[in-house]
Amino acid sequence: MNITDIIEEAHQASLIYNNLIGKTYLYVYNNNQYIEIIFEKDEFKHLTGISTKLNPKDFLNSLPINQKIYVD
Repeated sequence: MNITDIIEEAHQASLIYNNLIGKTYLYVYNNNQYIEIIFEKDEFKHLTGISTKLNPKDFLNSLPINQKIYVD
């Protein structure tokens, strides 16, 4: 996978993630064990694993409009 493919994948993921920001999900499984998932704007960059000098909010904001992203 080349850098163009990686950025396109991140772009597609950002479209979905933007719809989840501010939402919280509680997953209950097994014997009443649970995990709470909170979708925050600052966490998307971390989830992608992409290293860039952009701060997390600028990274997420740049993807849907296909701005240039310079990765390390």
